Amino acid sequence: MIKYPIYLIMILLFISCTTKQESLLDDFTSSYETGMKKFNNNKFAAAKESFDYVVMTNPGSALALSARYFLAESLFNLKEYNQAIDHYNKYIRYSVDAEKISESRYKVCISLYSVCLKFMRDQTSTSYTLQRLQEFIDDYPGSENISNIEILIDDLRNQMARKQHQTGHLYMKLGEYNSALLYFNDTIDDYYDTVYSDKARVSIIQSYLFKNEISKAKAMLEIYKDEFRDIQYLSKSEKVIG
Repeated sequence: MIKYPIYLIMILLFISCTTKQESLLDDFTSSYETGMKKFNNNKFAAAKESFDYVVMTNPGSALALSARYFLAESLFNLKEYNQAIDHYNKYIRYSVDAEKISESRYKVCISLYSVCLKFMRDQTSTSYTLQRLQEFIDDYPGSENISNIEILIDDLRNQMARKQHQTGHLYMKLGEYNSALLYFNDTIDDYYDTVYSDKARVSIIQSYLFKNEISKAKAMLEIYKDEFRDIQYLSKSEKVIG
């Protein structure tokens, strides 16, 4: 049996490891480049697989961080929003590319909004989404995406206001007028900048009429006269009492 000097064995092992590392790096680079080609050709499902391979098998590298961004972008384009949010957030945590971080945070906002539309019953999720949208506005006041974020905020607030107003009407139909009044008043307080604040004022007047408390209904009309955002709801309230 031939015995090799220890230093020769070490050299051979070093060469073997170096060759293996170079081979793996070539493999990662090839997968990344393949992913980019597919991504640029809008083949997002195929691109996702290539980027995912780089992220999973070469974590912590600069190549994997870049791959994670495009993995998130691929998932976003595939409307797989929950997974896209996860990868955008991980990219944001480790990246130093200010432009891509800003774009990632914007896409997170869009993704959260899209998920929220499917689960509007979840008040906590909607509140969290509104918080993240507002944080984007606060952190990027000069962003060209601000107007889009503001539209999303308005839409979510309107949907939440509608839900609260509808709950009040449900109690009104059940004859639970005091409970209905609580919801209508909360709608005015929480969503004063939406059309549902006006609708809630009309509903409050109607609730007092249904309770046969006509004097209170008239008193509320006097209080609300200068608070209606839209004059048509003042006219409607006057007709209701008339």
